[in-house]
Amino acid sequence: PFEIWTSFIVYHSCMTKGLYPENTIRRMSIVAISKHFDSLERKGRYLELLAPIKDSPFLPCDTDGTDSNTTTALKCPSELYLASSDLSAFEGCGDFHKVAKSLTKEGVSEEFLLAMGVRKTISMDFLFGHLDTLKWNENPKPLINYLLNADLSRQDLLKLRSTCYLPAENDRSSLYAPSDLYLKNDELKIFPFVKFLQWNSSEGMPSAHREFLIKLGLRVDPPLSSIMTFMERESSKTAEARDHETHGAALRYLTSRLGPSGLYESDFKHYRHFKFLPCIRQDLETGEVVNEMQSPSACYYNPSCLVMGFSVLDPTLDQIQIANRTKCEKDPPTQILLKRLMQLV
Repeated sequence: PFEIWTSFIVYHSCMTKGLYPENTIRRMSIVAISKHFDSLERKGRYLELLAPIKDSPFLPCDTDGTDSNTTTALKCPSELYLASSDLSAFEGCGDFHKVAKSLTKEGVSEEFLLAMGVRKTISMDFLFGHLDTLKWNENPKPLINYLLNADLSRQDLLKLRSTCYLPAENDRSSLYAPSDLYLKNDELKIFPFVKFLQWNSSEGMPSAHREFLIKLGLRVDPPLSSIMTFMERESSKTAEARDHETHGAALRYLTSRLGPSGLYESDFKHYRHFKFLPCIRQDLETGEVVNEMQSPSACYYNPSCLVMGFSVLDPTLDQIQIANRTKCEKDPPTQILLKRLMQLV
């Protein structure tokens, strides 16, 4: 029976010593063992017969992409990866040897190789041990490809969310955790606090990669707190120092997401006291109209309010939309009007 021959060949020098003159019989034996293994429905007993060679250097590997016939090109199964494994993400991080492609052509199956201990992917322990040292500043795509196909546990995902290993666009100084970076979006270029993930724009990002990165924590939209802090800081500058174009673009970005079911609609109530709205106000003593920044709770959009010295949304803006989205009132409440009138009298 074939099992008797197997019990003999696993102790033969061609499978245990890796001698060059025995290359032919070694390859023929590997092919025969693999084909018999594939034909079995129950493989456990046969794997027990193969146990003596699991730690022996009998599998030929590719050296620099080509098969080698030297003894140094024979390795133990646990030291090798499948010929089909994509390890491009780990180039320069060590020597990773693959099973010779010629074995596949001769009929040796991946199922057999995996059962013998050959690896399909880099171990996650190795990956996490090198995440912050691998060089992906130019193109992290090979890494994301690898992670997409890896068998990740819940703990693996938690580590991937918190570890700094992704490059930022135009920043070679450090690596970042996914939650520190954003998917490329031209609308977000106005915000100096936004760092984009480095990605080859000419290739585009496949939807599977996008969804996976978002799952890891990569941001699509900035948090409202960051936007409001930026706008208030910009608004506090003098008119000469303020970047009016950037501030206007940020205001449009914000108001477009404050509409019904907008991204920031429910949380904006906490920021109505922030002074970020461009307004005009008439000085009641001199009659001069001045420009200033006000909060939505301290300005109005009816131009007639100017005669009472109230701040009014800049008429050059889309007053109605901005007022509706930021909950800016049209006119002051009656009590405030009476109080102002008493001050004027």
